[in-house]
This record gives sequence, structure tokens and C-alpha cells, in this order.
Amino acid sequence: MKVRTALFDFDGTLFDTVEGITKSIQYALRKRGIEEPLEKLRVFAGPPLVDKFMELYGVDQAEAERLVTDFRERYVPVGVYESAPFPGIEALLIRLRAAGITVGVATSKPQAMAELLLDRYGLRERFDLVAGSSPGINNEKKQDIVRRAMELCGASPESTVLVGDRKYDAEGAAICGIPCIGVAWGYAESGELEALLTGKNVLPESVTELFLPYPGRGKRLVRVYVPAHEAGERFPVIYMTDGQNLFDAESSSFGCWFTREAVRHERALTGQAAIIVGVHNEDPWRMQELTPASIGELAVPPEHRGPLRRQEGEIFDEFLIRTVMPAVEARFPVRTGRRNTAFCGSSAGGVMAFFTALSHPELWYAAGVFSPAFLCYRPEDLERWTRARSGGEHPFLDLFSGAGDELERMICRCTETAAALLRDCWPADRLRVTIQPEQRHHESAWEPRFRDFLHTFLTEGPTF
Repeated sequence: MKVRTALFDFDGTLFDTVEGITKSIQYALRKRGIEEPLEKLRVFAGPPLVDKFMELYGVDQAEAERLVTDFRERYVPVGVYESAPFPGIEALLIRLRAAGITVGVATSKPQAMAELLLDRYGLRERFDLVAGSSPGINNEKKQDIVRRAMELCGASPESTVLVGDRKYDAEGAAICGIPCIGVAWGYAESGELEALLTGKNVLPESVTELFLPYPGRGKRLVRVYVPAHEAGERFPVIYMTDGQNLFDAESSSFGCWFTREAVRHERALTGQAAIIVGVHNEDPWRMQELTPASIGELAVPPEHRGPLRRQEGEIFDEFLIRTVMPAVEARFPVRTGRRNTAFCGSSAGGVMAFFTALSHPELWYAAGVFSPAFLCYRPEDLERWTRARSGGEHPFLDLFSGAGDELERMICRCTETAAALLRDCWPADRLRVTIQPEQRHHESAWEPRFRDFLHTFLTEGPTF
């Protein structure tokens, strides 16, 4: 490969910026009563700050963006100047330019700040271009910045390299189809560079869209999230209803579970991770798709059923088991078998998770049953159906309800009735019931519950 374009990361590659970054992160955290030593905060040097706040502190995107705003309160006037180029950088740049190589910057740092430091140390003239994160975008991906840098100079993937110090650089380069050279003087965590230098193939996280045939309704969108991983690594899998609400707020009309952030957070804390499979369930069919008939007839009067014209949960159950699961297991790095398989849903999706787990206990190790719409059924029908399935294998059932609005209060009463039934016929070590009266019937309540369910499934499962 003949290199014609060399793109450089900034923090930890060209400049030593760790002092200003860590002190400004510490400042933002202190405003929330969180005290952290500077050494622990070195991991913020390099990756997008929004992603790192969500990963390490379990906050949602909105709170992470507020933390970035507070970070900049100190960083812009003070922290940015607590930086200096690494020794020998200018000499290296002069040699590369003399060899006819186009030299650029591709950094997650705001472009204006990168250019300010380059100008301050007389290095701006050593670069043909500078590409940084765009104004107003707090978590722009490395690959997007690398692509923009390549477009600015007309670079070809066949003759371009990225020089960086973190796995985020290597992952961004891989997505753009270019190699990455790792430097040893940067901010890589223990073992991070070694994984690159020993030739381990680290694959970036991804969300893949599948379109699978749903009985009588054409193609159904199923989204599959796979965490970043080494080649050959495999993961347990959690299947979920309402895939439209799982991965990003932009694609949801109601709210988001932020499941990717939950997996990243778990990976950072325990080293464990899971694949998330989200089946889209959208109006006008959602309620009837997620309401099984075999539990019993609807207790809701016909005039109040709205779009719930038929009970078709059994069709969804079959679609999940006979179409979705084989497709996922054939295409993605899934650990197969009951021990590695869970199901989770909320509202009507909570009923569906309960129904499917109890109908096929040989397939499911755990089920997250959040704010389940058991109020659609007569209590005696739900009891009859549940007791008939209380023998044999027992999946771990994680029941949750709030009581913060009128609908959730009604659901809470039904959840408590179901919990009393299960305490009588289900093993105590395979049942968890959580009632949080302040929580509404909303994704903002289910997001933190999912983090707990994920952690339990991945780390405490052998004790069930």
C-alpha cells in the first residue's frame, strides 16, 4: 500500500490534552455532587463525550448533553489551554509533507478548538485540512468525521491511513475501509492497543435492519444491535417487542429505552454484553398482535377496545420463534440455547413476554415483564392459564409496574394480583417483583428497569 493521505486524531495523538479534559470533566461531575479522581477520568480523552458519559454513568442522552455543556463551561475558557503538542510531532509532519503526503486532522474534538490549538503552537500550516466535530453535534461518530476529512481532500481508501491512539479510531477507520496506525504515547486503556497490535480484529457495534415475512402483513422490520466485539466473540441475546422504541429517540414517537447505551454501560462495568433484537410493532396492529387469545377472552367492553379488534398474540409468538430466532441465529454472533436467551417487553409487550416465556419455557431463560397489560383479561382466566404452566422449567420472571398515572395505577393493581399468584405457584428465586409508585406508563420508567434486567440476566443468571 502506497500512502498518499495521512489523517491524524488529535487528543492523545497530536496533542497531550488530558489535563484540560479531565479537570473539565471533574468540574461537570462536581456540579452533580459526583467526586472522581482525575486518573479515572482519563478515559474521556478521545471518544465522543456524550457516549462516554452514557456508558460510564448510566445517564440518558439528554443528561449526557447537559454534562457536555457543563464540561465546556470550564474547558472553553481554561481547559483548552492546558494542552501542548507531543514532542517530535512537528518534525514528523514536516517529513510527511516533504514526502508529498497529504496530511490532515480527523478529530471528535470541536473543529474550532482543534484549530485554535494548532494556531497557538504554529502547527496549522503543517496540515492540508482539519476536520472536527460539527457545531451543535455532541456525539458525532469517528467514522463520519473520517469520511468528511477524506472528502475534503479527495482521498481514496486504498491510499489513506488514520493515525490514532484509541480503539475508537481503529473502529472508525475500519468502517471507512482504511487501516489505522496506533501510537503508543496516547490514552489507550490497558490492553487496548495490544489488541490492535497483535492483530485481533475488533469489529464496531452495529444496528442491522432485517425485513422478515410476517403472516398476512408482508415484511416486518426487525432491528438487531450487536455490540463492538472481537472476531469470534459471541453473545447472549434479548428479544424485545416495540423495536421502534429501543435504539434511538429519533425513530420513536413516545420515548426510547436506549438499549445500546445500556449494553455499553454493562460492558464497561462487568465486561458482559448482549445482542438486542427489536421487532417493530406499530399501529394499527400493535395491540392485537401482542394480545394472546388463549389466556382468555378480553375483559374490556367492545366499545372501549379501540384498535384491539382481534387477539393475535399466538401469531406473533410463532413469528418470533419460527422466523425471527432462526434468522438471527444464522446471521449474527449469538450464543444459542436456553441459558443465553431472554425476552422483554412493556405494556401489551409485557403480556407477550409473559405469554411466550411461559408457553415455551424450554427456550427462554428470563423474561422482563414491564407494566404488563393484564387488565385486558379477567383475573380468573389469567390465574387458570398461569397455574396450568407452573410445572417443569421456570424462566426467571422480572415483573415491574409504576403507579404514576391513571393507566399505570390500573396496571399496577393487576400486576400486584399477578405477583400474588406467582408467589404461590412460582419458585421464589425465579421471581422478582418491583413496584415504583412514582413511575408513569412510559419508556422513561422502563429504560432503567431494562438496565437492571440486562445486568441480572448477564451476571446473576447462573443463580436462578
